[in-house]
Amino acid sequence: MPAHFFSMAAPLGLVAMMPWLALVLRLRRRPAGARRDWTVECGCLLWVEAAGLFATWPYFQGTLIGAGDAYHYLLQMADAVTQFRQGVFPVLVGQTDYAFNGGVHTIRTAPYYLHLGGALDWLTGHRLDFAALQNLTVQLSTLGGALTAYYAVRRLAPARRVAAALLASAYVTSAGLLAPLYHYDMLATTLIAPWQPLFWLGIVLSLQKVRDGDGLLLSVASLGLLWYVHPPIAVWLTPVLVVTQFVRLLLVGRAEGNLLRPVFGVALMAVLMLYELYSVRSLHLHYSPDGDGTMPQAILANLQAAWPASFYSTISRVDAPLADLQLGFTLWAVLLLGSGWQVRRGVAGAVLLGALGAFVLLVIPVPHVTLALWDAVPSAVLNLTNSWPMQRFYPILAALALVAGALDLGGLGPGQRRLYGLGCILLGIGAAWSVSEAWALQSRARLVNAGPLMTAQMLRPENVELTRASYALFGAFPPYFSHGRMDPAFELRLLDENQQVVLDNTSAVLGQVARLPAPPPKLTIHPEIWFQTDGVHDYLLNFDLPADAKGPIIVHGHTRHFAYILPEFGGPMAFGARPTSAHAFPVRTGGLPAEKLSVQSPGVAVVMQAIPFSPADLLLQLESLVPLKVAADTPHAGLLETPRVFIPGYRATVNGRVVPVQCTAAGLVAVSMPAGRSQVVLDYPGPPGLVAVYYLSLVSLLFVWVWLGWRLWRNHPGAAGEAALDGAAIRRYHLFARTSAEAASTADRRQDH
Repeated sequence: MPAHFFSMAAPLGLVAMMPWLALVLRLRRRPAGARRDWTVECGCLLWVEAAGLFATWPYFQGTLIGAGDAYHYLLQMADAVTQFRQGVFPVLVGQTDYAFNGGVHTIRTAPYYLHLGGALDWLTGHRLDFAALQNLTVQLSTLGGALTAYYAVRRLAPARRVAAALLASAYVTSAGLLAPLYHYDMLATTLIAPWQPLFWLGIVLSLQKVRDGDGLLLSVASLGLLWYVHPPIAVWLTPVLVVTQFVRLLLVGRAEGNLLRPVFGVALMAVLMLYELYSVRSLHLHYSPDGDGTMPQAILANLQAAWPASFYSTISRVDAPLADLQLGFTLWAVLLLGSGWQVRRGVAGAVLLGALGAFVLLVIPVPHVTLALWDAVPSAVLNLTNSWPMQRFYPILAALALVAGALDLGGLGPGQRRLYGLGCILLGIGAAWSVSEAWALQSRARLVNAGPLMTAQMLRPENVELTRASYALFGAFPPYFSHGRMDPAFELRLLDENQQVVLDNTSAVLGQVARLPAPPPKLTIHPEIWFQTDGVHDYLLNFDLPADAKGPIIVHGHTRHFAYILPEFGGPMAFGARPTSAHAFPVRTGGLPAEKLSVQSPGVAVVMQAIPFSPADLLLQLESLVPLKVAADTPHAGLLETPRVFIPGYRATVNGRVVPVQCTAAGLVAVSMPAGRSQVVLDYPGPPGLVAVYYLSLVSLLFVWVWLGWRLWRNHPGAAGEAALDGAAIRRYHLFARTSAEAASTADRRQDH
């Protein structure tokens, strides 16, 4: 049995047991006759939980699954959890070997993922490695999504247990939720699974129960959390909440004494999302994907490229990934069949129908209409959405279909048993179809599973390769960036007043070769050579690359595996890209067991020299990364350029004295350093007030969810009647619909009892 198995199963089992405990406690509060429903309820819960676990079953292991983005997410998880284990809290910037460049995505842009990983690491006693923690967040989210989806449907249609289970399983196994994960490694998109059903449930309850604050509180709390889970989706749900509360004001009016509730909801929403907005704004980012104003055209082009294949619901295994960003036949059928009935479901149905129409028009390329709508979207929202809106909108539509279907089920009266039975049969077929789509999507996960050995190698500090994603948020890379192994000690540079490099560790090691009595031999690689490490020294591999070198230089051994792809891999000045680019990189072997390392040529013969060195040979010695400490002994003063990307909030001391922090032409953090011996310490306390805002939002989120949980438990389905509307409110409701949704809800409760 793998070592990670029981540690991953423990939190999953804990979440799976929560609805069973609630069921037992609820049965104690029901009449004895209600116990006959126990078998049906248990069967439904088993089905829902099985669907939630099956949706991401390939992730129930401790290996990396996915490619570039998945590896970037893994490095962010490793960095944050390492800082948590070292007592750093809150984590505001990347600092360890896994993010030594000071990357902030997803630390500042979607912090829920890393905080969930940190909490799971603490709950499992630090027994899981980083890949298992990452996979556990995915598995836990889909299991939670299945349970909250079932809860949402049961809350709106209390008597429809079987249909609720089938609809919840169709939601959690739908392509709308899983395709972004399996085809594009978008972990943060999958983490919204538990919270979207609760958001839409809160929207419906706030319109159905106009004198009850549970719905408003539920939608606000869920949306506040979604801003930390995945802002590109939360930004589209925020207008839905605003419009909903505006509708409430129109329907209920000030005379009902409900004006304070929307005001309270807006204030609470502002507090909950304060840290996320303040945190990102304080980064002073200048990068804009829509900088040239062509994003609407790019969005339309991608929508046209994916349509109509994305409606065919034929999940491919590897090819046509844009077409796999789709909703799936089952949820499309729920939306299309139910949309005509929504106007009969009261105000909630009308609002859901309006939201459905808006989102569908933005994701289906209707001539002239879709482009005009995207042209009207603010640039800031376009930047968050990016050029593939399907990866944001289909998850939204999946949750919208779930709640819309629940409203339809709630509208079925006690005398419509045959219609309900037919609906269950159709939902069963649809749920089976969604499961088959999930199985097809999982085929890619089986292809891109790195395996335990490769995962362990990729996470060794000696092998970590910072990806483009670690710099992409800033809109630029350092001139020397290579999409391969970068050593933080060899990214330290001493600059003159014109910001020209006057000293770096690579030059220092190369300069020692001429002074050696017996310089290391120059070896010709074609196609592969092996050299023996001694377990004491590190090595600088210096290459003489021909101009026509194309292909990968690969370093491989028992403990390491990394590569550089020539002629350009990362940027125009990346390793080996030009004669003036770097032609040497370090291989850290000191302190590790001696071994033979393989070096493979890029397809042509190249000359390599393996130069041994010790940390003491470096003129700019990196003593630690958390915080960044550099000891230097330089013949003249200069500007010490660090590997950290510049953002506001850094603090530096030189020999214990606080000095200003500067931004170099390469966009990196630098400090002035005198000649002679110096020690530089660089840490990140953050901009003024950032930590205080963090704790304010954190405490607010915890308080709101504890308060909400208590209220929802006290007012569980069937515990109390719906709030009645007076004549004026009913008349205003009839402006939107002929039949109040509360009549259907009351009938369902009577049947449930």
